[in-house]
Amino acid sequence: MNLSEFADALNRAADDLEDHAALDACEDVAAETLDVLHGNTPKLTGALAGSEWMDSLTGSGETATAVISTHLPLYAAFREHGGDIWAHDRPRGGWTGAPTGRWPRRWGIHQHTLHWPGGPFPLHVRQDGSWYMRRTVDEMNDRAGEIARNSVLELIRDALG
Repeated sequence: MNLSEFADALNRAADDLEDHAALDACEDVAAETLDVLHGNTPKLTGALAGSEWMDSLTGSGETATAVISTHLPLYAAFREHGGDIWAHDRPRGGWTGAPTGRWPRRWGIHQHTLHWPGGPFPLHVRQDGSWYMRRTVDEMNDRAGEIARNSVLELIRDALG
């Protein structure tokens, strides 16, 4: 490669960097973040991990942003921070069709218990938070710069041939 060809290759590399280096690096960091998040997400049925994905990737030039979110935000917040679940006499909005104001026994639902397919819970359940999102952020804070740097270096290598 002579000096003129090398200069052309550098110009191509500069154009590529200007056009999409930030987007490529952000996409690589977001993909790795999702992998780490899915590894840290508590899994009972897998629904929570299955609800986490990248909603958008935007940017140009030197700036790009990826939006990664869960689509079960209430459940995700509860698993992250923990909290208390309390039984109520009847669900919010209440069923008031029975003359006694109680739930019909034929529904198999009794006052003062929480229900799930395996049977009733006691009146109160306390769950500790797993802090899975915080652990993901902490891990990716250490790794994101290296992932982005490798993405940019790959773009330069490709441009220089």
